[in-house]
Amino acid sequence: MGKTIIKHVFFGMLLTVAAFIFADLTTQFTKKLREVPITVRGISEREVKSDLARWIISAQFLGTDMDTTVKKAEDFKKKFFEFCKVKGLKDVLDPNFFTIEIEDNWVRQYEGTPVSREQNNFRYAVTVNGVVESKDVDKIQQANAEVFSHMPYVAFSGKIEFAYTKFNILRNEMVQESFADAQRVAEHIAKSANVKLERIQKLSQGPFTMVGTMNRSDESDYQERKSVMKIIRTVSTVTFTVK
Repeated sequence: MGKTIIKHVFFGMLLTVAAFIFADLTTQFTKKLREVPITVRGISEREVKSDLARWIISAQFLGTDMDTTVKKAEDFKKKFFEFCKVKGLKDVLDPNFFTIEIEDNWVRQYEGTPVSREQNNFRYAVTVNGVVESKDVDKIQQANAEVFSHMPYVAFSGKIEFAYTKFNILRNEMVQESFADAQRVAEHIAKSANVKLERIQKLSQGPFTMVGTMNRSDESDYQERKSVMKIIRTVSTVTFTVK
């Protein structure tokens, strides 16, 4: 009986000592934590649709007579302009953005410049290059999809580059959002550690990046220009002191 009482007293003392030690460690941990600032990152991300499209076109004509081949290129240019007008792009057509280049394949071969097998059969290669810019992105996409069926016998190539031009409107909003996100993260950490945020010790704003949604892992400029939908992102890094 006496041994049992002694054992209970002994365990009670151990528990009391353990409680004091735990409380002391907790106090020391909290004190140490208060001495260490909290650094967090906040993110702001927006998905936007491009508001400007650049339709870059090229068409090549081959022939043995320069005048005849140039006329083919001029005829194509007229037909292309007519096609664009039908597609509602009349107001954005600028003849100054279209050029005609004439190359003599015989001279190129003489100079050692390689030519294609098809070009090798003709002396002249006349190329029409042009750019159509429009804020009506959908019309440009539709025109690019349909132009091949309207000119099936032309060696035509077309690609579209997309851009978002209203970035400055979003800049301040996104900076505020990324800071607010960082503050939320810091407050969550502080609450878990039983401390309070005191003041901002350091604040830095990372660069703004823009990637295409077609392949977000590819951050190259080429991939970004190909995508009509884009992701704009920025990160705020904030250091808070705590109390």
